[in-house]
Amino acid sequence: MNRATLLEQFEQAKIRLADCEHQAEQQKKLIAVSRADGHSIEDAEELLRGLKLSHALHLAHRNRLKHLLATADPE
Repeated sequence: MNRATLLEQFEQAKIRLADCEHQAEQQKKLIAVSRADGHSIEDAEELLRGLKLSHALHLAHRNRLKHLLATADPE
């Protein structure tokens, strides 16, 4: 894979990672409000667990791309 493609994928991975972080923060706020209002939060917590897993996968992908960029031949 050439360096330009790696750079493009790296930038996309950073965006996806930031989006996932934002969604998780919003979900945490929703859980807090729902809990305070006495609503069930089981489904919301399940979604948050999924977001955390997604975040971990995006982070690992970004880190792999970062490593590939560091070891790729400059063009």
